[in-house]
Amino acid sequence: MYSPNGTNRILSYRAKTSPLSEIIKAELYNLYALSGIHDNDPNTPNKDFAPEGWNIPSDNDWSALEDYLISNGYNYDGSNSGNKIAKAMASTSNWSTSNATGAIGNNLSLNNSSEFNASPDGWRHGIYGDFQDINTNANFWTSSESNTQNPDNLSENYTWVRSIKHDESGVSRYTNENKDGFSVRFIKDFSSILWSTGATTETI
Repeated sequence: MYSPNGTNRILSYRAKTSPLSEIIKAELYNLYALSGIHDNDPNTPNKDFAPEGWNIPSDNDWSALEDYLISNGYNYDGSNSGNKIAKAMASTSNWSTSNATGAIGNNLSLNNSSEFNASPDGWRHGIYGDFQDINTNANFWTSSESNTQNPDNLSENYTWVRSIKHDESGVSRYTNENKDGFSVRFIKDFSSILWSTGATTETI
């Protein structure tokens, strides 16, 4: 569901049939949904998005995960320096192919050694409502606000996001406005970090 007038303070967006004739069963959420803001009525109470005992990972949580994977040999070349962990985090199906060395799309069978199992669900445009980049990238919200002000909405700042792409080997970090639809993962509220991977969990 989405608001046609561009406010987009609601719910999630399900991606449609992909160009590869696979059904991508993805839920893409804007940041308002993750923040528990379900409409524009200030009298509507916010609700926790994550299940009890789980949270949306912060920018620092994502950095900790990346550092763990890099230092423990999950780079595509087995090294423990540099950010080359995208293949280890990506699923083994539905990604577009690429000939780039170490890229997700270069030999899908070598993907997902970390069992993070990121699928290429793309993203949904927060204004026009169209789904973009299905089969070519996966984008994940963090819970961390950046210092970059949204020029189209001066009352809010952009939020930090992570992205992996079919033709790249690393994880990208950037800021994005809050009304676009992205994927999200949860992190267990433990003293050690426990990430949701869909079918499994991984303690780091």
